[in-house]
Amino acid sequence: MKFLTAVILIVAGCNGQGVLDRINSEDNVFFTGYNAPLETDNLQFTPANPKKHTTDEGGDLDTTVLVYTQERERIQYWGMAASYEAKKVWANNVRSSQLKQFDLDTGDVTTVARDLTSGLENLAYDRITKVLYWTDSTDKVIRAIELTFRHFTEVYRSEVAPYALTVHPVKRKLFFSVYKTDNNFISDTELIKSDLDGGNQRAILRFPDVIRPRGITIDFSSDLLFWTDQNFLRQATIMACDLNGRRRKQFFAKSQSFLWGIAHYKGYVYATDIVNTTDNKYEIEIRKTTGRESYTRQLDTRPRNVAIYAPDETATTKVTNECHDSKCEHICLARDAGGFVCKCSPGFTLVSGYKCVSDSLTDDYILVADLGQKRLFQLPIRKSTRNVGDLVAIDLDDVTDDRIYAASVIKKTGGLAWFDISAREIVWGSKRLSRDDAVLSITTGCCNKKVYWTTQTGIYSWDGVSSTPDKLYSVSFFSDAQIRQVVVDCKANLLYWIEYDSFYQNANVKRSNLKGRDVETVLRSVPNSFSLTIDYESYTLHVLTALEGVVYSIPLKGLEKSVPSTSPNHAGYTRTKLKPHIKSNVFLLLGIVVVDGYAYVTDDINDVIMRFNLKRGASSLEHYGGNQVFFPSAIDFYSESYYTKYLRPICEARIGSRLPPPTTTTPAPTTTAGSYCSRQYYKDISEGVNKNIAFSLYISCFNTFNNMIFF
Repeated sequence: MKFLTAVILIVAGCNGQGVLDRINSEDNVFFTGYNAPLETDNLQFTPANPKKHTTDEGGDLDTTVLVYTQERERIQYWGMAASYEAKKVWANNVRSSQLKQFDLDTGDVTTVARDLTSGLENLAYDRITKVLYWTDSTDKVIRAIELTFRHFTEVYRSEVAPYALTVHPVKRKLFFSVYKTDNNFISDTELIKSDLDGGNQRAILRFPDVIRPRGITIDFSSDLLFWTDQNFLRQATIMACDLNGRRRKQFFAKSQSFLWGIAHYKGYVYATDIVNTTDNKYEIEIRKTTGRESYTRQLDTRPRNVAIYAPDETATTKVTNECHDSKCEHICLARDAGGFVCKCSPGFTLVSGYKCVSDSLTDDYILVADLGQKRLFQLPIRKSTRNVGDLVAIDLDDVTDDRIYAASVIKKTGGLAWFDISAREIVWGSKRLSRDDAVLSITTGCCNKKVYWTTQTGIYSWDGVSSTPDKLYSVSFFSDAQIRQVVVDCKANLLYWIEYDSFYQNANVKRSNLKGRDVETVLRSVPNSFSLTIDYESYTLHVLTALEGVVYSIPLKGLEKSVPSTSPNHAGYTRTKLKPHIKSNVFLLLGIVVVDGYAYVTDDINDVIMRFNLKRGASSLEHYGGNQVFFPSAIDFYSESYYTKYLRPICEARIGSRLPPPTTTTPAPTTTAGSYCSRQYYKDISEGVNKNIAFSLYISCFNTFNNMIFF
């Protein structure tokens, strides 16, 4: 697996290695510091001992800011953890759903996870088993991931979202808070204690003894929990209790504030206040647990998260690593009584207590490319094969799935064609073709004669023999149009594609013959469309709109010779309006396939797959596959019976001979225009940005990222 890596630079003008040496030579406390006008965030550090703090002429706390290169988007960190033993700091950029790892030994900054952490609230690290945990308030889960960042699992899932989180490395326990919010009304609040695998969960405090805990930490010398909360006087508070919820007391209270992050260092409790003061300053409260010392430090950036970077106070206590001799293939978690349990990543089945196997399907399934999990998954579409909607991971022997961006099934053989991002080449079976530009979608003809793909500006084909591809079509140099997806009409020997105009935020659906000639427009001014597909059962072209949630269905029978109307509202075309039936107010529909009378669509904002019956209409829309996908960037299907009934006769008629039965090699999906910028679009909408402006920013972000190597 390849991660995008950068190098730490230091704003203060010092050399990077010197500052890294300083970080590792004394105990430090790290803060996240959000600059709202610039929409950027940084990690700052200062000595953890408050008696060593200094201030500048304006009274602000002196800190050193870590800055790193290759960051091309707005940044806002939400959740942070640090480990002096591992020489690492982890922070989640909620704007792009990217978990960053700061290596304070080498100076490298690495994106270790994408699109897994969109709802992350807090991070905690178990230094014994080397497992990183986080709470996710969107999915209402707590996840655990090992430090290769390839395998993860859930240790908590409920209807009540988790928020605060910490690990006791000696007692081998998780402590976390849960509560519900509805228009700022808080309910079902609990402070929970559990084993590190999520077992033996027990609420040690309930409402009203705990109200809205956002951050939690442990004083290991006294085994006391401290957490940020609020009281019934609407004051921000720091509360304390023992590890079983007894001896609860209010440790500190502050009006007109919102205390968020909290950390403990040798008898001092640090708490961040995210409400700015009258002079647009922010404060950090530092209180001695004995109550004899207190400090208030001032910053000009918002300090949401705080973490101590110092030798663990429990480091001298001997703790056995429960997972030291485990054979767990994916991830090992500590459990009660010094034992351990092996867990598997989603889509895999645990066998023999430690093996994780994939029981891949060979027929009748939806195939999903998940950029968050960097895997290909199957979802059964018929009850005869497996429980409908069960997620099944597949492993491909000849490809590492984290390199696939655009991919397609070879309709005749069930083989694969894809674009390898890291090698920058088209792969078609054993054939390879180098490409310098970014490939956005790829597809094949039904009879396995050529592979077709799109870039932002052109459509290409390749026969697998020539050293160079044929350029079939290109947009005008002065045009704002960008080509998003291409499909082959095997019955009429035509290409259909979407040409999106980023200035006017609408698309034209065009077509040509297989040589790119005789280009004509099929539909004009389809708003915000990125994806289309052909269903051969009804011989219909379906075009999906991303923001409006409309599926335009155009019968292709009789359309071979002339287009009756280029208006998407033509009386002969069907419009299915999904928006009233989508549960979320904000969505981004970027992929569609049709099989067995059902249309399957991907929502890249809410990370779900939905389907509806074409005959029953939009009212039959339902979620499909649960909440197990994270970034469904591509979707396709495989069905041998579908191929035999609808596609094989086309090939037989074309070559005039009977073809052998198709193999059932696991296929890959037809990639949609899935983008790493979907999370930013949702963030803009939630902050009140006009929908059209937000979508323009999404398109700009999409174009930038398509020219990068993601993995």
